[in-house]
Amino acid sequence: MSKSISTGPAPKRGCSRDQSRVAQGVGRSRGGLNTRIVALVDAMGRLVKFVLQPGNAAERPALPALLDGLATQELIADKAYDTDLIRNGLTRAGIRPVIPARARRRQPAWHDPMVYGLRHLVENRFAALKEYRGIATRYCKLGEMYAANLCLVATVVATREGETGQNPGGWPTVNRQLAI
Repeated sequence: MSKSISTGPAPKRGCSRDQSRVAQGVGRSRGGLNTRIVALVDAMGRLVKFVLQPGNAAERPALPALLDGLATQELIADKAYDTDLIRNGLTRAGIRPVIPARARRRQPAWHDPMVYGLRHLVENRFAALKEYRGIATRYCKLGEMYAANLCLVATVVATREGETGQNPGGWPTVNRQLAI
């Protein structure tokens, strides 16, 4: 008697396999099943908050969940967040958006390129997290377990960087949040 091997999380009762994958933060894309991590880091490059989404989902819908309850002066984000709705919402909340304009925008909004240079801290954080094989390849089938492992690895990485006392990027630390 042979058992079938599943490559994704087992479906919940009353849910289809696709609905269960979305609930666990797994989505199908060209490369197969994957998960997208949408995260905020502070001015030191430390992980502040993150949301797991299916790999085929857009990043923008996760922004309200990330900003909920955070006090910040600026939000540095990439071109994926360049919408009037996001810019106006951030401005109303007292947050200065530092988002480069998309190429097809008719009236591009200005952003400070020097401040936008801090966005590399987000990419550096993901590079440090993805050094751990379990995070890079998502061995955990359940979203809660993957999120717990991500928190553990982020703590280990932040602790190691705290031992050296280095400020990645050499920028002064201010009350600033970054998003990807």
